[in-house]
Amino acid sequence: MKGLKLKMSTTEQELEVNEASIKLLESNINTLDEHTGQQLAATSISCSCPLVCVQHEQQNMLKMLENTDHNMAQLNMIMNEIYELQPYVQRTSNPYHTISSILDCHVTTLKQTEKNLNRLAEKLNGVDGMFRLAMQHLTAARQNRSHSAPPTVNNSFGDGRSN
Repeated sequence: MKGLKLKMSTTEQELEVNEASIKLLESNINTLDEHTGQQLAATSISCSCPLVCVQHEQQNMLKMLENTDHNMAQLNMIMNEIYELQPYVQRTSNPYHTISSILDCHVTTLKQTEKNLNRLAEKLNGVDGMFRLAMQHLTAARQNRSHSAPPTVNNSFGDGRSN
C-alpha cells in the first residue's frame, strides 16, 4: 500500500512538471505567433529553434556585445589610470611598509655579505693550506741541503793574496 502511495505521489509530481512545461510551451508559441508578422533583423546571429524569437535574441546578443565593448573600454581606461597613479601610491604608502621594505633590503644585503664572507673564509683556508704545504717543501729542501752540502770555508782573513 505504501509503495502504491509513493508511486501515486511520484506520478502526481511528474504531471505537475509536465503541466508547467506545457504552459511554458504554450506561452512560447503565443509569443512566436505575435512576432511572426515582424521582419527579422539582418545579422549573422540566428537560431533554428521555432520557439525562440530570433529578433529578440539577436537584440539581446547585440546589447551584450555592446556592453562588453563598453566595459572593456572602461577597463582599459581604468588600468591606464592605475598605472599612472602607481608611483604616487608607492611613494605615499604606509610607513610600516616602507620600513619593512628597507629592512628586507638590509636582510638581503646581510645575507649576501655572509655568503661573501663564507667564500672568503674558504679561499683563506685554501691559501693557508697552500702556504703550509710550501713551508713543508721549503723545510724539506733546507734539510736536504744541510745534509748533502759540503761545509763551506769562510775565509775572512785578507783578500786571499800572499805577500
